Amino acid sequence: MLTEMVRMLKNGETRSLQEIADILKTDISVVKAQLEYMENQGYIKKVALEISCSGKNCNACRRGSGVISMPVMWELKK
Repeated sequence: MLTEMVRMLKNGETRSLQEIADILKTDISVVKAQLEYMENQGYIKKVALEISCSGKNCNACRRGSGVISMPVMWELKK
């Protein structure tokens, strides 16, 4: 399972936790545990992205804060 997850990360395609679980024929809790294990072992790192708006007061983002939280992503450490 870990080998397959590393292969998916090397591939660079974006997948949801549910998609990874479906591919690996397991559930999301197992995928989360494996990602946490690989992070703790230093194989991967969590990348949280935030996108700032242009400063216009459109209130389209989360409560008008000007910052849109993106999903957490994982990447292999070099």
